Amino acid sequence: RKFPYGNFLPPKVRKPRRMSPVFLQSLRDFYFMRAARDGCFCAGMNLNDRRKRALCRPFPIETRTTVRKFWRIQMTNIAVLVSGGGTNLQALIDAEAAGKIENGGIRLVVSSNPNAFALERAAKAGIETAVLRRKEYDSAERYGEALDALLREKEIGLIVLAGFMTVLPDSFCAKYENRIINVHPSLIPSFCGEGFYGLRVHEAALAKGVKVTGATVHFVSEVVDGGAIIAQKAVEVEPGDTPESLQKRVMQNAEWILLPQAVSDFCAGRLSVSGAIVTRQE
Repeated sequence: RKFPYGNFLPPKVRKPRRMSPVFLQSLRDFYFMRAARDGCFCAGMNLNDRRKRALCRPFPIETRTTVRKFWRIQMTNIAVLVSGGGTNLQALIDAEAAGKIENGGIRLVVSSNPNAFALERAAKAGIETAVLRRKEYDSAERYGEALDALLREKEIGLIVLAGFMTVLPDSFCAKYENRIINVHPSLIPSFCGEGFYGLRVHEAALAKGVKVTGATVHFVSEVVDGGAIIAQKAVEVEPGDTPESLQKRVMQNAEWILLPQAVSDFCAGRLSVSGAIVTRQE
């Protein structure tokens, strides 16, 4: 028997049943995103008859399961690793709520600090949380294994370090090569590497007397702050700046802009890596 619904259907379907309104809407959303990716301005433009029929015909129960699996493949589950207040996490949450993260969603927030305010931000947004403390494991390798098991259980495709103060083991970084993104509050290679984090970066920038600083989003490698650079944005240093005022300006004018965009580009498949060079496809 030949079905007009598409090649992804199972070959044998007995009793057709109608889709629920919720699933029908998710199917429409899926075709809308596919249309947008293909350069269409709306879901009804440049779609073949098979797609159009799929929006109005009854679907068998087996088809619903198959399309749900197909839908999940298109979306990237994101895990955000935090240790403190979670301002960058909040920027990602706000970006997702505004629809600025394509084909991805935050599914898990992992904190190395049980008292981190970032956990409250995640709970308020309805995001699942977990706490993994480094001191509860006898080695960095064991910590990496526990984190890896948690991420695999949640089917995580992208890891974002947002103020995560625990150093990940080399084996973990190698396993998730080009799937871990970090934001650093300077223009790498300036003021980066071991010991440069938080206010220390801005204190060093002011002590050096630089006129321009900024933020860098990069992939994480075995070398601290040594991964391939995805994007950078410059921020001017103003007279009378303190480390606190400079930190706030860099976050508002650079970090909170670059990080959601980089995450969206990754989930949408617009980033390609060749050695130390990251190319963004328009």
